Amino acid sequence: MPELAISEQSDFDAAVATLEAQKNQEAAAMFANFVMTYPGSSLTQEAQFLRGKAFENLKDAAKAARAYLEAFSGQPNGPKASNSLVQLGISLNDLGQKADACVTLQEVSARFPGTPSAEVAVAAVVRLQCP
Repeated sequence: MPELAISEQSDFDAAVATLEAQKNQEAAAMFANFVMTYPGSSLTQEAQFLRGKAFENLKDAAKAARAYLEAFSGQPNGPKASNSLVQLGISLNDLGQKADACVTLQEVSARFPGTPSAEVAVAAVVRLQCP
């Protein structure tokens, strides 16, 4: 893992602290700014994922889904890829897109078998009564 610039790590940590303080709108903006400021960062995927969490906390499923999709598609094999895909599926269901949610959640098990994310996805598939 490449070393992070001091400002890069401190900007990320500040956004995380803001999210943990439940200042979700501000945190979402800070994570978006982080991604734009440090486009090649090793923390980009996690920043996108946490941006999705902030929007999820704000009950904005559309923006959450977009952030989770960006987190996954930016690094489909990255450390937050499986979690991003699970949360994308859940957000799609929250948007009333059950069929897309089911396909997305089933993809987690196919791409990441035996992982904790796959277990969460299987439970969600059962809960949603996916075909």
